[in-house]
Amino acid sequence: MTDPLKGLSFHTLFDAAADAMLLIDDTGHVVQANPVALQLLDYTQEEITGLEVEALMPPQYRDRHHHYRDTFYGKPEKLSLIHI
Repeated sequence: MTDPLKGLSFHTLFDAAADAMLLIDDTGHVVQANPVALQLLDYTQEEITGLEVEALMPPQYRDRHHHYRDTFYGKPEKLSLIHI
């Protein structure tokens, strides 16, 4: 059985994803957004790159998210956004 994803680059898959996705660096800044995220958030790639991810959240979630992000980078694991 052959792997249907073999040969596809990360960026090809990232850009083709049906869900909005952001790449965030370890300081919490947006490195890249896929086309669905750009459309959903009404930003261009140039506008969103470098923004602190918390700037894209409703104010009531921003302070808590700093803690979640710092905890994640200390011990990365799969998280459900429903429980955040």
